[in-house]
Amino acid sequence: SVSCSGGEAGLMADLGQAEGLVFPPLSAGEAKRIGDSLNPLVTVSNPFDYNTFDWGDAAALGTMWEGILALDVAHPMLVIDWPAEGTGPTHTWDVAIEAVGAALHAPDRRAGVPALVASLPENMPEAAAAKIAELGLVPGHGLQEHLAAAAGAADVGAHRLGLAAGRTAAPRVLRGGNGERGSARMLDEAQAKALLGDYGLPVPERRVCHTVQEALAAVVEFSKGGHTCALKILGTFAHKTELGGVRLGLGGADAAQTEHVARAARDLLQIAPAVLVEPMAAKPVAELIVGVAQDPVLGLHLVIGAGGVLTEILDDSEILLFPYNADDVRTALRRLRMWPLLEGYRGAEPGDVEAVVAAVMALADFVEAHADRLIELDINPLFVHAQTGENAAGADAISVGCGGVSVVDALIRMTD
Repeated sequence: SVSCSGGEAGLMADLGQAEGLVFPPLSAGEAKRIGDSLNPLVTVSNPFDYNTFDWGDAAALGTMWEGILALDVAHPMLVIDWPAEGTGPTHTWDVAIEAVGAALHAPDRRAGVPALVASLPENMPEAAAAKIAELGLVPGHGLQEHLAAAAGAADVGAHRLGLAAGRTAAPRVLRGGNGERGSARMLDEAQAKALLGDYGLPVPERRVCHTVQEALAAVVEFSKGGHTCALKILGTFAHKTELGGVRLGLGGADAAQTEHVARAARDLLQIAPAVLVEPMAAKPVAELIVGVAQDPVLGLHLVIGAGGVLTEILDDSEILLFPYNADDVRTALRRLRMWPLLEGYRGAEPGDVEAVVAAVMALADFVEAHADRLIELDINPLFVHAQTGENAAGADAISVGCGGVSVVDALIRMTD
């Protein structure tokens, strides 16, 4: 990225990094070739600010751009803004455009197609955009907008390369079930876990209890293994916590808390006809949401992102189309803003990323098998434990985890 402003160079670096774009460093030889045509006070880097020393100098700018397009980079960019119409001559802006266009034909060009990018969408006059396009360049309307488009194009290109090399499967549309025909139903948590367990998703032990005595017996049973227990109302509830339908930390090594457990079970059975009792999962390194949604055009697709009660507020997620592979899942995870938590933030244990990948791949098997019936699926949260932590046992939910993960809430809706 090239600009006449250090501030613009900084913006490009920050905004590009947020989109997952890489600005590769230049070798000493590459930087020298580019800098030889510029004022000695200019420091060549990537991104770099060539200042205004050579603004309007067609020869200097042309030589600079020949050096830039000799780099092995996918998409060189010049940040450039035009003055408001009628405020002064703009012929030097034409010089800048033509210098980039002329360098396209340099014999040692290796770079991809360059773009001239205005800092804001409205800052590029229509005539300038037309001239840029006529020269075979890309007019970019807004830094953030253009970098997002470049990142999208990079994804498409990577996918096409993967297809050509046989590393990536061509996406196909899984239409999913039709919930408008009146046959859709929500599975309760126990049913969902049993179904997903059939596809290799490790689910926690659980007991469905219809009486206080059954709940007491289940808590005593799990407490013998050193676990505290979770009691949850069982039914087609989307948000059990808001209904007061969850009790945590019951039982444990001291099973003498009989009255406390009995009171909790009695309260929950006032809300629902049955209670689900499970051993609680260990504290996680991070919480994810893993879901399957339905789109009229894309059909069923996977959503993976930051989970827990703050999912909507954090708004940090990625979408994968079916069929995806393990590398696709890893890439999606690394794109999340919460990725540092999975790496081990500020000295914390790193999360078991490979366990997350295994769980999401197992989920794909379930979706493929039920694609004609599935309407909606959510795992939120999916607890991600430390690499050295417990072997996954779901804690509450829709689907469960593999390895160092645990599912902690559930929703599956499908047709009969």
